[in-house]
Amino acid sequence: LWLHLNKKDHARALKERQENRALVHFSPSDKKIAADYDGMVSAASRAIMLTDRDNAPWSIIDAADPNFRNLSVVKAIIAGIERTIAAHDARAARLKVLESVPEVEEDARESLVSTLDAIDLSSVQAPEHYQKELKRLQKEIYQLSFRAYKKGISSTLIFEGWDAAGKGGAIRRLTAGTDARITRVIPISAPSDEELAHHYLWRFWRHNPRAGFITIYDRSWYGRVLVERVEKLTPKEDWARAYAEINHFEHQLTNNGNILLKFWLHISPEEQLRRFREREAIPWKRYKITDEDWRNRDKWPEYARAADEMFLRTSTEDAPWHVVPAENKKYARLMVLRIYRDALKRALR
Repeated sequence: LWLHLNKKDHARALKERQENRALVHFSPSDKKIAADYDGMVSAASRAIMLTDRDNAPWSIIDAADPNFRNLSVVKAIIAGIERTIAAHDARAARLKVLESVPEVEEDARESLVSTLDAIDLSSVQAPEHYQKELKRLQKEIYQLSFRAYKKGISSTLIFEGWDAAGKGGAIRRLTAGTDARITRVIPISAPSDEELAHHYLWRFWRHNPRAGFITIYDRSWYGRVLVERVEKLTPKEDWARAYAEINHFEHQLTNNGNILLKFWLHISPEEQLRRFREREAIPWKRYKITDEDWRNRDKWPEYARAADEMFLRTSTEDAPWHVVPAENKKYARLMVLRIYRDALKRALR
């Protein structure tokens, strides 16, 4: 709602405020705005032009007469509620039709080659050099991240990948090289009732790091186009729109020179099976394996296709995806540390 006053009415209203400043709030900024009425109107008209949308239109109301203004505001709100209810009903009907449309034939899907198939998983890290290199990188990251903290450069790191790919281990080695006072790890699981009552990005927005701080997501907003897509938890119309929403969200994160890194830890189906069996066999690892892990494994091709489209649509210049070969855990951990170290150096320059 934009409540408009022409120049003459605005000057009159301002004069009344000044005369009754003991009763009506009046600030120095009011006087300053009044001195540049034309500039204010020009800025407002541009803002309205840039942000007017069919699903969120501006209502411009003449505010010279209080009665007319108040009635117009109420009418605009009622119209907005009615419009939203109608759009909700139309969307429900549209989704019902879309659910009846068959998906791409499975034979056609199987002919597609995954981007992940091109990843070389043979890279290894010699065990005898691992600890020395790990400590060197952690020390370097500690110094760089503290310099970034002093300059107000925050970091957001997200970890995605296959079950048992080693996300938790990579995160632990990373946090061992940062100051615990400025680092926070956010594990993401199924959304709570409170989170489901908000926009799906809300539970990530609220954990955005303060200036200079580090937030690490163990799984992330990409669940919208991965698990929610594959498990059909979200209508196609919604997850297909999420690519643009995510790109816009990530642009906002990086627009102020802050660091955003996206890691996909990749392993082969054979290595995943070996790790699953190992988790079942070792008592202190058994809590890591669930029936859901086995069920997700059966849907490997569907998840690979979803990941392919995710890389295609959301790997941007500001926020590219880093696909990390994780068949060898030590190699993957060091690669993650090196990528973050280099990103810190670039940001500090």
